[in-house]
Amino acid sequence: MNKMIAFHGVDAKVGTTMISQAVAQMTAACNRDWSVVWVGLNSKPEVGYLGSAASVEQLQIDLRHRFISRQELIAGCVNKDNLSILPGVLSYSAARYFRPETAKDLLDQLSSHFDVVVADTGNQLDDGLTVGALERIACRIGVFTQHESALRCWVGLHSLYERLEFDFKYWVINRYLSRDIYDKAYISTHTGIAEDHLLPVTEAVNSRRAEAERRTLLAYRESGFKEDIARILNRIGWLSRSCPDGGLFKRERKWIFSQ
Repeated sequence: MNKMIAFHGVDAKVGTTMISQAVAQMTAACNRDWSVVWVGLNSKPEVGYLGSAASVEQLQIDLRHRFISRQELIAGCVNKDNLSILPGVLSYSAARYFRPETAKDLLDQLSSHFDVVVADTGNQLDDGLTVGALERIACRIGVFTQHESALRCWVGLHSLYERLEFDFKYWVINRYLSRDIYDKAYISTHTGIAEDHLLPVTEAVNSRRAEAERRTLLAYRESGFKEDIARILNRIGWLSRSCPDGGLFKRERKWIFSQ
């Protein structure tokens, strides 16, 4: 199977980690016969919403030898049923030791041991782990918010994404408020992104609580958030009928990633 997806934020604090971990969590819940791993591939010390154990940083010596056994990978993850979590670096000082090849080697090994790999690539394009992950994973979903600062970042980075050939299948508008003047139609008009490729994720009341308690918003009574994450899964072909939200949406697309 070997499906891989990368989530990438245009700026810090747009919620890339929350969105990517929620997608991994719901994917595992909807597809119990799939083995799913979430991995942090950026040089920002991780905030784990689903717990943490080892990290990419601690696996670096083994990565240099380009071989990690399945047992070592599993031992380095937080594991619950068919979902595994592998945090990224633990400190800023370690970030400079990582190169794009590190991310590519790790992704190759993860894809040989897991059916689905969900990567959080942060937001820094001068980050070795980030660049390596975005080069290796063909399917990329961008994350921004309705804030003017986030939209300005997108405008400033768009030409760089093109030069690096980092195209994005969809863009998540996180913490979305329909009454905001920067609504979906406005963002589509001013970015040139087709409305069909903009995926709003509703602003959640429990966002700060979830971060403090190190959980994803799926753990709370946030029906709008859950439905929006289910819509993301539906778009990429991961929403099964066995999923609690699986009956809400008709499948719109087949699996679109070329791996």
